Amino acid sequence: EPPQLLWSGDDRHRGQPAVAAHLRRLRPAHLAPGRPTAGPGRAARRGAARHPDRRDGPTDSPAARRCHGAGQLRIVSWNVRSLRDGAPAVARQLGALRPDIAVLQEAPRLLLWRTSRRRLARAAGLRLVTRRRAGGNALLIGPGVEVLNSWVEDFPKLPGLHRRSTVGAVIRYDGRALAVAGSHLDLAADARRDTARRVRAAAPVAVPLILGADVNEQPGGAAWALLAAGLVDAGGQPTFPADRPTRRLDALLVDPALTVLSHRAAPTSASDHLPVVLDVGWAPVSPGSSVGHELR
Repeated sequence: EPPQLLWSGDDRHRGQPAVAAHLRRLRPAHLAPGRPTAGPGRAARRGAARHPDRRDGPTDSPAARRCHGAGQLRIVSWNVRSLRDGAPAVARQLGALRPDIAVLQEAPRLLLWRTSRRRLARAAGLRLVTRRRAGGNALLIGPGVEVLNSWVEDFPKLPGLHRRSTVGAVIRYDGRALAVAGSHLDLAADARRDTARRVRAAAPVAVPLILGADVNEQPGGAAWALLAAGLVDAGGQPTFPADRPTRRLDALLVDPALTVLSHRAAPTSASDHLPVVLDVGWAPVSPGSSVGHELR
């Protein structure tokens, strides 16, 4: 009902119908009597367009999200290039891969890095484990993964090079405890070898280990050998550059107490590295042995 306007004498009766008609013309269409209400307002639509990753991530149960059987674990290791190719695209890729654990390199580490990491994890249906910058390393987990303890270790910064770090956690999944760690090694060979030694020294030895890293060198290099000592090298496909991969710079290394069931480098346009996807099970496998089949 239009608001009552205060007029005096005869002017009120003569002017009220015209004023009421004018108010009806000014009333927004979606508030007019007998018309259905419209969707979100312009400000809400603008906010959704600017921040598409603000929506909550998937809320599926662990059983609904899992695309593998009991006694199996999916790990993704991925250099996400500081989300420069788009946080929504990275979140969609992670959501489609459905990892139980995601080991990320070059996660946001500058302005608003905490907010960016939390939004990425939420949009991908994962939870953030690590709470420090950690040289751009981050660890995310899915439903059903219990974190028993976690660690971040920053290494000494060398002149002219980025500070390097390692992150990790001891987790329990389907009744099995194991450790997952990640790092991003240096471009300089001497520093790369030093970081590799420090990464392995920081990892626990009491439980089976899975290690994901952007090694910045190919298999056969000294740093790669230091990281892989005593572990099964699960990969095989080139991972860099993403649009036409020719070099394998990214590793997922697995304790021989676990079985590598499948592995692949997944195609992507959301970074300059391909994500490495690995499914493991609980039966033993010998170091250097054949490692299952690739995912289709």
